[in-house]
Amino acid sequence: MRGENRQNTNYSNMNTTVASIGKSPLAFRFRNDLVVVMKDKAKKENDEKIPNATTIAAIEEARAGKCTGRIDTSSMEAFIKSSEE
Repeated sequence: MRGENRQNTNYSNMNTTVASIGKSPLAFRFRNDLVVVMKDKAKKENDEKIPNATTIAAIEEARAGKCTGRIDTSSMEAFIKSSEE
């Protein structure tokens, strides 16, 4: 965020984050074990990007060397028309 200053402090089992947005400082205090759980869940969500069936089919086509043709990017209408062929 623009103009944001953050300061982290640890007191025994607490983690405090202070965010200054404009002229309104905000403070959040979380238990350290909850911060660890939130970070782990966020990491898993970012790591578990499983492609859907359409994406898998496109990857297999590309690896097999199948080419659908050229895409015309000269205008939006030309792009749509060439991608539908």
